[in-house]
Amino acid sequence: MKSQVIVVSFLFALILVGVAACGDDGDEPPQTETPTSQAQEAPENSAATFEISQREDSVDGLVTSGSQRFEPAAFIVTTGQQVTFNITNDGLSWHNMRVDGGDGAFGTADDTISDHELRFLPGDTGTLVWTAPDSPGEIQFRCDFHPDVMTGSIEVR
Repeated sequence: MKSQVIVVSFLFALILVGVAACGDDGDEPPQTETPTSQAQEAPENSAATFEISQREDSVDGLVTSGSQRFEPAAFIVTTGQQVTFNITNDGLSWHNMRVDGGDGAFGTADDTISDHELRFLPGDTGTLVWTAPDSPGEIQFRCDFHPDVMTGSIEVR
């Protein structure tokens, strides 16, 4: 009987140690950082060239809805500057790149669109050459195939 009490006491002590080890030590759980893309800035008074990737997340070869994006998605240029975007489709979906012409609307005559006007297939590369307006402001760009999620901006200084 005495040995049973010792065994039960020992097991109870192990349980207490296990529970204490799993308890809250006051530290916050690790936070998952969302990568933030800093704006890529062009040198002043010269033509600028940027590398831009089109991509999305996937699971088992299926695209995760809403994950389509440009990387990077923000650029800073100067007024009147000629800008070349070298575009690579690193994703699984069709993409393109359309820069708003400054009228605040996409799909109008003042837009600039990538040289693969219809689409970049996965693995395709191409360019978009664009000249910044003569006045400062913010210009939007997007992929016509994913216009609600695959967007970016160009700050003109």
